[in-house]
Amino acid sequence: MRQSSWGLHPSLWAIALLIISYCTLPASGDVVLMKDGRIFTGMIVTQTNDQVIIDTIVSGIRVKMPLRRPDIDSITLGPVDDDFFGKPKEKKKEEPTATEKVNVPAPAEPQVPAPEVPANIPAKAYLEIPIVGTFGTEVVPAGVEAALEYATQHEAIKHIVFVVDSPGGSVDAAEKILGLMKKHNARFTYHCVIKRAISASIWVVFACDTIHIIEGGTVGGAVAFSQDESTGNLEVDAKFNSVICANIRATADSKSHPAVLVEAMMIQDATAAAWTDEGGRPHIGKVVGKGVPAERVIFKDTNKTVLTLTAREATQIQMADALTGNGNAVSLGEAMGFEGWGRFNDYGGWAMTEKSRPYRDFEKKRNRIDELAHYIGSTMDEAVSNDPERAGDYSYFQRTGRFTDDSRRLWIQRTNSAIAAWERAEKGIAEFQGLLKEAASLGITDGFPELNVQNALDRCGREIKRLKMNRGREGV
Repeated sequence: MRQSSWGLHPSLWAIALLIISYCTLPASGDVVLMKDGRIFTGMIVTQTNDQVIIDTIVSGIRVKMPLRRPDIDSITLGPVDDDFFGKPKEKKKEEPTATEKVNVPAPAEPQVPAPEVPANIPAKAYLEIPIVGTFGTEVVPAGVEAALEYATQHEAIKHIVFVVDSPGGSVDAAEKILGLMKKHNARFTYHCVIKRAISASIWVVFACDTIHIIEGGTVGGAVAFSQDESTGNLEVDAKFNSVICANIRATADSKSHPAVLVEAMMIQDATAAAWTDEGGRPHIGKVVGKGVPAERVIFKDTNKTVLTLTAREATQIQMADALTGNGNAVSLGEAMGFEGWGRFNDYGGWAMTEKSRPYRDFEKKRNRIDELAHYIGSTMDEAVSNDPERAGDYSYFQRTGRFTDDSRRLWIQRTNSAIAAWERAEKGIAEFQGLLKEAASLGITDGFPELNVQNALDRCGREIKRLKMNRGREGV
């Protein structure tokens, strides 16, 4: 019989090829031995009576190879290592989806240098501090603190003008700003220009020495804790409101503002009313005086409403003076008849913009926190539903207790799916944890979904470890 040029009988050469092929292939994964001696190792995708499709590597290229069932000698199922197919190639970046676009960080705002000290300082210089936007986001204590500290360093600044246009927001931020104003109370005269001063804004309003309001302006509506917020306990919330209200009342009284209005603005059960006497002089009380005709009633707040005053009402009761013109700090000086009234520079606006930047940036991420909380929960549910020990029945040989080939394959598929889901949940928790740490660094501690981060992370780790250990399970 003729030998091959390599000195081996053809049949022995086939056996040698079989041995070499087997030894050079990775040991992990599903192994398909063909009748002609070829071996394919990888992950079986589908099996039918006619063919088997295996995800494998041929000549360094990953392919899904269809194999005819009659050409197959045997199939051995086994777990596929994570790195079996090598490091995946970096995919070309695709256009983000609509949901992903929402979470793409906006371009950073350009850094603006602090305003310089003016060469010519007005005789009656003021520093304007805009209270514009939401307390805790655009209006932050750090901005007010920086502006006031700056003003203390310049003797020429004797007046601080707060231009208020805010829907309210964080009570904690308002309380801290009030504390900063009290800290520098002896150093400055505080003025307030009201465009819109709702909710937390009244902390600033009643701490000012003078209050002016533009046409169309509003002020009030400052219930700190309603039955839909805070502790959820009406009795506890009422006590919190009472304590906070007492602080604002005392502040208003020290500035000679009508403190009786504070309770009606902050506590829904409180009432307030205002009317004029026959001489046209305003009076304020908890209820309308006896015998006062309806045409002389300025307003009447009941225990079903929270007091909010219009510009007309606020000026009629002499809580505020009307401010004409464009309602800026320049017109305020004209209204008060100040000679040499002028703005020192725009440091107050700069400080509020720069110091609120991280809070504004974080506010864009709040939706992501809610999304993550939902995503983590649903992904954990997915992992549990795919757990091979919980999902479905398996066929096995009665004598040996070993899984049939199909059941072995099903076990591996479910294990892989469960591991992938736990790993996705783990990544989501890590991102959630990072956002909470960022919030804590800014002093933001409220309004987040509840999630025991460490317990959730520990559970992910335990489940992934258990599943990987049992991945190669062969039977019951």
